[in-house]
Amino acid sequence: MSNRSSLVSLTTILTIILISLFLLDVITTLSFLVFFIPLALCMLILGVSELRHVLREK
Repeated sequence: MSNRSSLVSLTTILTIILISLFLLDVITTLSFLVFFIPLALCMLILGVSELRHVLREK
């Protein structure tokens, strides 16, 4: 597995765990936002990077 796909998998797993903890009221809204915003930005950057990579190949 490449470095990029392992980073996507890690980010996805962390996001699922974070959302689950938030929905079960284990963490506060502030804690959720503090951890979710960087994860969302990471996924956005990875998605844009992957899109640019795919568009360059064609």
